Amino acid sequence: MPPRILLSLHGDFIPFDTFTSAISDLSDILYEVDLSLSGRETIQWGIRSLRSRDKAIEAIPRVLHKDFADKSSIIVPTVLKGMRLIRQKAMRPNHFSDDALTSAKDLSMVMNGFVRKIAITGSVNGHLGRPVFLNSQVALHVEKVIGPRYTTLGSVEGTLEMISVRRYGQFGIRHSLTGRSIKCRFDDEMLEKVKAALGKRVIAEGIVHYNAQHEPVRVDVEWIRTFDQESELPSIEEIGGSDPDFTDGMTTEDYLRSIRG
Repeated sequence: MPPRILLSLHGDFIPFDTFTSAISDLSDILYEVDLSLSGRETIQWGIRSLRSRDKAIEAIPRVLHKDFADKSSIIVPTVLKGMRLIRQKAMRPNHFSDDALTSAKDLSMVMNGFVRKIAITGSVNGHLGRPVFLNSQVALHVEKVIGPRYTTLGSVEGTLEMISVRRYGQFGIRHSLTGRSIKCRFDDEMLEKVKAALGKRVIAEGIVHYNAQHEPVRVDVEWIRTFDQESELPSIEEIGGSDPDFTDGMTTEDYLRSIRG
């Protein structure tokens, strides 16, 4: 039997949007842990069955390519151990990115007037382990780990790495200053330009999300430029995101409102 993971929502009436949000949050956690362990998305998770007795969905993995190693037997216990840890204390679990922690927080907040209890259970050997029951402590602990976050207009520069179109367009930039990979989300119309820039030095400009340590963790990309020659590399001002023409004369606050609608 392949590794599996169960998500249980307990309540007399579960709205569709609540149910789908919970599945999406769990899917994002599995994806982020896979990305951390493998360096790319290697596993697709899908529903094997609906268990009415447990009021749960049962999800199993499928390897996306024959050349990819199947790490699902590592992913499942890593996710369960991580969720158990973040429920107990404000400590980052192994292989849990900021996005994974945010999804864990969102999953715990599914509990509302309709959902009285939510739990995650997993198995890698045919026998289900102890369920991890989520509660309000998960959200509080995630906030302490991630800390206050803020966004501003700016840019990051580095090598464009992995491209994914899972749920939304996303690529990674290996930051030239820190060496860390920064996630960049982009619109569909930018896909061909992003594909052409794979493996090249780029500067991505847009709304930059920072963590409590003032490190960029994500960019909502509005514009991307590829540098083919060393002489074309951006200046310090460009790397720092100082571009007076980017907002067309608007303040940062007004520009953010305009692009968010």
